[in-house]
Amino acid sequence: MHQRKSKKILIYFFLFLIIGSVNNKNFTKFNFPQIDRINIIGLEEKNSFELNNDLNFLLIKNLFLLNKNQINEIIDSNIFVENFSVFKNYPSTLDIRIHKTSFLAYVQKSDGIYFLGSNKKLIHSQKKKKTYLSFLEVLK
Repeated sequence: MHQRKSKKILIYFFLFLIIGSVNNKNFTKFNFPQIDRINIIGLEEKNSFELNNDLNFLLIKNLFLLNKNQINEIIDSNIFVENFSVFKNYPSTLDIRIHKTSFLAYVQKSDGIYFLGSNKKLIHSQKKKKTYLSFLEVLK
């Protein structure tokens, strides 16, 4: 007889929770915080602006339900990034700290000059070959 009462109490308790939470007026109005601002620290202004434009789709997303793999792919695609860390500053800010890659060497290919970064990526140089060749002559 005692076990039947405890089962009934348990069933009534769960029914009370389900009915009370589904019909609660405040439960339907509750919104999770969305990202209002993305701060990128550690890059130059031009590169930071480009990365911020790539991450603008996050501004309407929920801060709790971010897809880390998607953010990692976008940040890793930037050729100037060696290491990075992402911090969630609640309620609505995403801070990204980036360690910029250092240039180890330059590589000359048929289509131009590239810098080899410490992140093992080739970075295309916008400058002409003459400036680098004259620079090397001065070093000799």
